[in-house]
This record gives sequence, C-alpha cells and structure tokens, in this order.
Amino acid sequence: MDNSAHGVTTSWSTPRIAGVALVVGGVVLGVAAIASSADPGGAVIMGVAALLLLVTGAVALVVRPRLVVAPSRMRIRTLRGDSEYTPSEIERIRVVSTARLGRKVPTLEFDLPGDRLVVLGRWDLGTHPEDVIAALEQAGFRVS
Repeated sequence: MDNSAHGVTTSWSTPRIAGVALVVGGVVLGVAAIASSADPGGAVIMGVAALLLLVTGAVALVVRPRLVVAPSRMRIRTLRGDSEYTPSEIERIRVVSTARLGRKVPTLEFDLPGDRLVVLGRWDLGTHPEDVIAALEQAGFRVS
C-alpha cells in the first residue's frame, strides 16, 4: 500500500513467492525430464509440465502489480501492458461466483471500453475478490 499525495493507492498481485516457487518447480522438473533417459514418453510429459510451470511463474512475476486502485483511477496490468481507467470509463464491475470442482469460486469482472472483459481471480489478486470491492468503491468506482 502506498500513501501518496493524492490519497491512498492500493495494489494487488499474485504473491511473489508463488511465482518463484513455480519457476523453481519448472526448473527442477525440466532437469528431471532431461535426466530421465529410460522413459522417453515420461520425459516429454515432464518437459511439457516444466514449460507450463516456467511460463506460469514468469507471467506471475512479470505482471506485477496486477491491479492498482487510487482515488478516481484504476490501472490493470496485462502481458500487453498497462491500461488506466477512470470510473466513468468502466461500464460495470462485479464479483461473479461460478461452480468449479464442486465449490463456488469468485472472480472480479471488469467490463471495459471497446467490449473488453477482464476477469481477475484470487490467483491474480493474491486475495479474495470480495476484499477488493471495498477499495474500488472507496476510490469512486461503481460496483454492481
């Protein structure tokens, strides 16, 4: 949290330790894939899993902070770069719960200009999406 001259700025992102753990796991799995010469099929599967872990960990570390909220502005960071919005530019912000693997999983949805939809979950925010709603409302954003 940053207390700037314009008010309180709050940011959310995937915990850094989670990204580091994924990268380390990908490296370990990659080494295991290279070392397993007795089972070529298993080596391919481990290699693909290692690559997926490395990419997921790298994205978690590069796209930080994922969401930044300050009074009357919000910034969302993606792999394509940062986008900044004011409350009047955002069509709708809401928390949607969907059933996954037998339990309800909440996600934070932003309907943005240009028919763009950004969906952030607990992994992206590092916290429960409901916890972000209060900061958005305090910054002047309309939440439905």
